[in-house]
Amino acid sequence: MWKRHGKAADLVVSARRGAMGLAVLGMALFVVHSLVARWQWERDAVVELCVDGAEIESLTDHNDESTWRLLETVRESGVSSVAVYWDPTRPLSDLMGEWAPRVPDGMSLTLRPEPVPFSDWARGWPRTARPLKEGPPVRNVLFSGLTVMGYPDLSLVKEWLAVTDSHLPWVEFGRQRGMAALQAAFANRVVRAHSLTEEEMFLASPSSVVGRLRRAVRERGARFLYVRLLPGFPRAENEAFVARLAGALHADGYRLGSAVARYGDWPAPLVPLSTGLRQFLAFCVATGIPLASFFWALRRRSVVQAVLGLAGGAVAAGLLVAALLATPSFALGFSVFRGVKLALLLPLGMALFSLYRGDEIRHLLQENVTVGRLVLGLFVIGSVAYFVLRIGHGTVADASGMELLVRGHLETLLGVRPRFKEFLIGHPLLWFGFYLRLRLGEGRGVLPLGRRSFAQALRFFFHDARPFLLAGFIAPLSIVNTFCHAHTPLGVSLVRTFHGVWMGACWAGS
Repeated sequence: MWKRHGKAADLVVSARRGAMGLAVLGMALFVVHSLVARWQWERDAVVELCVDGAEIESLTDHNDESTWRLLETVRESGVSSVAVYWDPTRPLSDLMGEWAPRVPDGMSLTLRPEPVPFSDWARGWPRTARPLKEGPPVRNVLFSGLTVMGYPDLSLVKEWLAVTDSHLPWVEFGRQRGMAALQAAFANRVVRAHSLTEEEMFLASPSSVVGRLRRAVRERGARFLYVRLLPGFPRAENEAFVARLAGALHADGYRLGSAVARYGDWPAPLVPLSTGLRQFLAFCVATGIPLASFFWALRRRSVVQAVLGLAGGAVAAGLLVAALLATPSFALGFSVFRGVKLALLLPLGMALFSLYRGDEIRHLLQENVTVGRLVLGLFVIGSVAYFVLRIGHGTVADASGMELLVRGHLETLLGVRPRFKEFLIGHPLLWFGFYLRLRLGEGRGVLPLGRRSFAQALRFFFHDARPFLLAGFIAPLSIVNTFCHAHTPLGVSLVRTFHGVWMGACWAGS
């Protein structure tokens, strides 16, 4: 009887192990398939340059022949389309007839319909929207203004777009009302685009403009660049500016031509998951695996094993997040990972309460407030607030001019710059924290003994490794956060992480 019970128990254990093995194998296949599909999709190397037709005309005094020559010059540099503004109360064929003698062969038009409030443009529709049968082709439609023409009723616009094959460049970080509805209706035609506003062009130098446009292509997957000319600069310098941008993109390994809308080219998923479920699973992975890796690292006695194991766990979590977000909707930016701040703060909070007991926290809160403790507390609160504000773009804690300068130098030197909070803060603090924890555990300090105030102050700050470990935990969380940006190519995220790890180790060793 006991033998029968033993055999049954062995069968249960074997069944559990088999089920676990199948689950791990299935997850591995899902991750590999998703990452390979994403990697192949991101290999698209064709970038389209489009110049603003109104700015071209202002440089040529609205002379057709001079406009043609300037467009031919930039076409030879690599520009493949010119943007023209269209008032929909005016027949489209008239506009195209005007531009036909100005546009050289091999160059297409990017139509920019303008919103016309308080007009009856819809009454002449679709007669006014019929293009000219001959002349330069209309390859792209990029709506101008804060709203799409016709918003909120886009029925006529959708009917018009349905009978064309024009691409829809979507300018990242834009807030154009009505564009989301067109993205959903014509996803197969959307191309991720980038542009600087006229206000930004007035404040930027030619070098910074080129750098920003290159970064948009290399790090955020933009394949349509709306190139504004340098305001106040003569024609020759603008020609040189366009040629410089084209040369930089060529040097980065990209080909200049007409952008391809590739939403429909994404391979079919191995397991169909809804966007909401992908978001939820990615959030669970982004918070759970780094925290489990942190607890694992705390049990290691080797500093190298703890730090590198924690970084490896973060990379594994990042790749799993990247696999879950491997869809064209995330890659193009239609859908974004929600909960970026929470995915960073929640593991930090859980790590805090695991490192410190409840009575320690209560004792700290009940202690008398001194000037030194008040200053230290304000510094900690300010650091946390600054860290939270720096998560994302467009905050009051945006990068300073000095930081932008250092970023530029790192980018020039390394190609892809690492994150400051990884190589400058997180990784060095992890190395020091685990080293200090090992030394204190062996009963050996890292500072000389003494009764002077300076020595006592140093011992106060370095008598406990936990604050350094908690602050250093920012590094693996930042690694996972890097992979949460699904529009960033996978190769860029891997290189950024690699640079952060080795530079952080060098900084800690120094």
